[in-house]
Amino acid sequence: MDSRIRCSPIKLFEGMCKRSFQAASSRSVQFAALVINRHGSGFVPKGSHVLLSRIGLGRNPETWEEPLKYNPERHLGGNVSKVDLSEPNLRFLTFSTGKRACTGQIIGTLLTIMALGNLIQRFTWSLPPNEEKIDLSTSEELTLAKPLQAYARPRLDEVLYQL
Repeated sequence: MDSRIRCSPIKLFEGMCKRSFQAASSRSVQFAALVINRHGSGFVPKGSHVLLSRIGLGRNPETWEEPLKYNPERHLGGNVSKVDLSEPNLRFLTFSTGKRACTGQIIGTLLTIMALGNLIQRFTWSLPPNEEKIDLSTSEELTLAKPLQAYARPRLDEVLYQL
């Protein structure tokens, strides 16, 4: 159990995965609005086309306290028994929402968590010798400005990787 947030390492790991979805959502989503109120002032008329910036939602300081700070605990809230990537309040969009939501949301989430968990469990990760820190600045495209490079050293016995 992690004493800081009183949950198991598995739940903390799930929060880390959800944080990565919040911080790195890509592409904007367009939909026709019914009526959208914003902070009680004004509205978007029915039939309007609205473009939601996924990156903007995940990094909005009005929604997230210190949105660029790595803090996976924020996604655990009071409910540490389940991490759900459906976000009814549209604080971030991972698999879209409503009628157009991705039907593969559950399997996509599980595969992401399993893949990341396997990479963390099976390898010790380090930066290349000439790097001091990871540069996570983004470009105008959907990629990092500088490609991420890391060294993976197996941490388990070689025979276990053949299973």
